[in-house]
Amino acid sequence: MADTKQSPHVHNLDLGDFESLPLLFSHLKRILADNAEYFEEYTSKAVYKKFYDGFKLMLSTIDSLEEGAILIAKAAPLYDYSSDAKGNGYRSLLRLVEQCIRSVTELSAYCQTHRERFYFRSHHYSLEVEAFANVFQRTSQLLQFAKLVVEDSVPDNLFPESFDSKVMLEVEQLDRECFYGRTLGFQVGVNSVTSTR
Repeated sequence: MADTKQSPHVHNLDLGDFESLPLLFSHLKRILADNAEYFEEYTSKAVYKKFYDGFKLMLSTIDSLEEGAILIAKAAPLYDYSSDAKGNGYRSLLRLVEQCIRSVTELSAYCQTHRERFYFRSHHYSLEVEAFANVFQRTSQLLQFAKLVVEDSVPDNLFPESFDSKVMLEVEQLDRECFYGRTLGFQVGVNSVTSTR
């Protein structure tokens, strides 16, 4: 299980625009651990097993996600267009991580406070947890690739000149489907099509 305590060296980090990351991660770890512990007791029920598996997967991924995000947050300012125009691919990736953390925290907190209520839509929320667990995994993989790029880069040169093409192939082969949400299918009658024209 992920360590749910905040690291003692967190206060010494200079993360600039992303100084809230350690606190966001710490808060999310506590909620994920609580949900995993709760749903573990009910894994005999298939839908609760999905909850448990999803929360457990996020817990097993969150430390590497945090480590990658912290490293990228420290490096991001070195690759800004200018001191006035803060922007680069690393910052975009960190915004994705922030949004992911906030969304998972909201979902996990909802599950935590409503899981024992009669009207808790367990099937719907188990699918949400499963989907976000996949997003967590892919985002962690993206951060690992970004770390490789940072390690081979020099400040003010966002992309290294000599970079292993095998790594680029691996990045291109990452499954991106989880970032687009679950597939939704529906049928449209012939009459509906003509009325929408």
